[in-house]
Order: sequence, then structure tokens, then C-alpha cells
Amino acid sequence: MFNKDTLRLIKRTFKRFLSLFLIVMIGVAFMVGLMATSPILQSSVDVYDDETNLMDLQLYSSYGFCDEDIEALKNTRGVEDVFGSKFIDVYAQGKNSKEYVVRIQEIDSNVNKFILKDGRMPKKKNEALILRPGAVGGLFGISDNIKVYLDTENALRNNLKYQNYTIVGTVDTPQYMSLTSETSTLANQELDTVIFVNNDNFKADYYTSLYLTLDGAKASLAFSDEYTEIVNRATKSVERTKESQGDYLKSEIIADIEAQIAEGENTLASEKVKGEEELLKAQKQLDDAYVQILVGESQIKTSESQIQSGEKAINTNQAMLDENAKVVNAGIAKVEESTGMTYLEAYDKISTTYNIYQTLKTQQENESQNAQKIKDEIVKNEERIK
Repeated sequence: MFNKDTLRLIKRTFKRFLSLFLIVMIGVAFMVGLMATSPILQSSVDVYDDETNLMDLQLYSSYGFCDEDIEALKNTRGVEDVFGSKFIDVYAQGKNSKEYVVRIQEIDSNVNKFILKDGRMPKKKNEALILRPGAVGGLFGISDNIKVYLDTENALRNNLKYQNYTIVGTVDTPQYMSLTSETSTLANQELDTVIFVNNDNFKADYYTSLYLTLDGAKASLAFSDEYTEIVNRATKSVERTKESQGDYLKSEIIADIEAQIAEGENTLASEKVKGEEELLKAQKQLDDAYVQILVGESQIKTSESQIQSGEKAINTNQAMLDENAKVVNAGIAKVEESTGMTYLEAYDKISTTYNIYQTLKTQQENESQNAQKIKDEIVKNEERIK
């Protein structure tokens, strides 16, 4: 009876019944869609993370990590693999002259693989990729040149080979999907974007960060309680490894620095001895030079005395020369007055007369010698006759 009344009521109010039925059906469908969206999205993200080998844990260290740290973590329970990577947070200026915080990270990595969206892969060492506009990135475009810098120039040069990079492509990476910007290492400032450069751009010997993948993580949904339990267990194991490993690299660095200090102290001591020897030699040279200076000063004083005596003698001789010049000039005047000729004319005449005299004297001496020879011959002949 109830069913007949219900059918009769539906027939009388069929349009109202159909409207309510459609409303309920649409509401149920919408609800089913909403309830299915989250698992589908979670599954899609999980597949994407697995395909790009997204890390499960990331470790940082103020001293960095070495190969011994990686080996210790690889042997940790629950850890599948460990990958070392290098990055540095720097400043860069955008087109609007605003200063941005930029992370420079290695391109080649077995984890957190990226997908090239626009442009091409870098071919030159100073070419780079940048995150595609999204949660983080979009501040620079393809073909833009980026000059990076730090407050301390040496800190940048000690970590990077280049300070200028050209953007040649944009990428997506699961490592930077969050809408919340990551905190940088620069005074807790938020990270604005990330660029990827060739690995050999980094000079540091140690890894800045370690990426860990965990056993069974890929087989579990990333948003499930099972995955959370895997991460929690591995985190405890990693913490134990950290305690057992301790500050291995820190100790190595300190030991290396102490060795360098010891070597420097030995070098300093050796150089000190050499310096003292050189100082003694220099002191002796200074003493010898001082003695030479004293001797030189004495010689200078003697020379000054001699110069003064010479100046007096010069003055005396000059007076005598002046007096003799007066006598000579007076004699010249007397000769010119007595001869009626100039001094040069009289000198020429006297010279000519003297030359004639010398010639005649020479002839006379020759004639006397010839006469004596004749006399000697006569005497010899008379003696022969006798």
C-alpha cells in the first residue's frame, strides 16, 4: 500500500521529483569528484617525483661534506643512496635594479632531475638554466646576462670560477615546487630564484648539501602514512650516523689548518733565522758604511782646506799675472814707441833678422870647419913629404 502511494505521489509531482533527483545526483557527482581529486593529484605528484628521482631527505652542513661522510650515510639503515651536490647563495641585480637572492646550483645530478621547458642546455661554461616562472623564479629570462656578487669578493672567487652568466633555458624541477620561498644562507633572506650551471664552475673541494633516497620510498605514496613512517625511521638512523660520524670533516679541516699553521711556524722560524743573519750582515754593512762616511767627511774637510789653499794660491798667482801683464804691456808700448812700428811688426822684423843671423852663423861655422879640414890635410901632406 505504501509503495502504491509513493508511486502515485511521484506521478502527481513528477517534475518536482525529477528536479530533486537531478540536484541530488549532481551533488553526489560533485562530491565524488572532490573526493577523487586529492588522490589523483597525490598520485600524479608521486609519479612525477619518482620519475625525476626527487630526494627523500636533504642534509646541510656549515663545514660541508666529504666522501667519507657519504660512505658512512650509504651504510646507514634505511638509506638507499646518497648524492653530494654543491651550491652557493649570492646576490644578483635584476632589470629594475632591485637586488635579488639567487642560488647557483650544479646542473648534473642523479636526483632532483629537471625538465627543460624553453631554450637549450648550456654549451659554454658561463651559460646557465633558470627556474621557469612559478613559485620561485621568473626574475630573469632567456638571453639575460646575470652578474652575481657577495659582500666579500674573495668568498665568491673561492667558490665560483665565473661571476657572469648568460641564461639559455628555463626548467622545472621537483626540488622547488613549494609556494613558500626557501630560506637562503645569506642572513636568513628568502630565496628569489635558482640558476643551474655546469658542475666544474664550483671550486670547493667539499659538498654543500647531500640528497638521500630511502629504501621503499618509491613504492609508497609520497603523501601516505607509510611514506611518513619510512622517512621518520630513516631520519633517526641518519641522526645516529651523524653522531657516530661526528664532525669528521670539521676535524679534517682543523687538522689540515693546524698542519698548515705548524708548517707556517717552521717556515717563520727558518725565515726568522735567515732574517736575523741578513740583519747582522746589513748591520755590519751599515757600520762599514758609517766608517766610510766618517772617512769621507774627513777627506771632504781636507779637500775643502786644500781647495781654500788653492783658491788663495790662485788669487796670488792671478795678482802676479796681472802685474806681469802690466810689465809686458809697458814693454810692448816702449818697443812700439822706439821702433815706430806695432808690436807684431817689430816681432816679425826681429824674427826675420834673427833667422838671417842664425843662417849666417851656420854658414860661418861651416866655413870654419872646412878651413880647419883644409889645414889638417896640409899638415898631413907635409908630414908625408918629410
